[in-house]
Amino acid sequence: MDPAQAENLRALGYLASDTTTTSGLEKDAIDPKDNIKIANVMHEALVDTEEDRYDAAIPKFEKVIQEVPQAASAYLELGRAFIHTKAYDKALPVLRTAVEKMPESGIALYELGLALVKTGQWEAALPEFQRALSKSPESAQLHFYVAVVLARLKRVPEATQEFENTLKMDPDHYLANLIYGRLLFLEGQPKEALTKLRHAEKLKPEAREPHKFLADLYTAIGQPQKAAQERALAEQGTPGEVP
Repeated sequence: MDPAQAENLRALGYLASDTTTTSGLEKDAIDPKDNIKIANVMHEALVDTEEDRYDAAIPKFEKVIQEVPQAASAYLELGRAFIHTKAYDKALPVLRTAVEKMPESGIALYELGLALVKTGQWEAALPEFQRALSKSPESAQLHFYVAVVLARLKRVPEATQEFENTLKMDPDHYLANLIYGRLLFLEGQPKEALTKLRHAEKLKPEAREPHKFLADLYTAIGQPQKAAQERALAEQGTPGEVP
């Protein structure tokens, strides 16, 4: 079961507490036996998010919070819904509250870090991702985000190690190959960069960014024909979202 789904079910009173993974939700949980109406609102909101109807879910999560302010998972899910609708400024205070209520929740820490990245607060995002990583050290995605933030803060040796950790756990992590390849190129390591960027291109041949970065690399190493080919592919490609 996805950890977020487990937290949601536990918050609704459908799962027993697990002392090894508890995020503090149990003591603040909505008990459907005592408050079945608001529990149903929470359930409807969760169904909306499963169906990508985040705009519909937002007022329902807000209603749950209004009726049951201690419902920690409602803050988490509301923050996630705001992120999905790109309302990052609204997500921040909600996710900060979620972290305050669930300080041991790696999911809440990750989502807060993501909102901070989306609002350009890179230095503030780093400790949140690092705290989340300390709770899930085998998560390639968390290693990736720590790497991205470290690279953005120009802490290149540390970023390099975290990119390596990411790809050791998930060699086909598209964005890790793409951004690590770009970083290696900018750091004057074209041979190593070429390997990563080619793999990113293979993973998503329709994406624009690998072709664009490869065009820059081939230009730099004096292969204009290959650069022109990659540039043409970039113009035909689909733009992706890069952190």
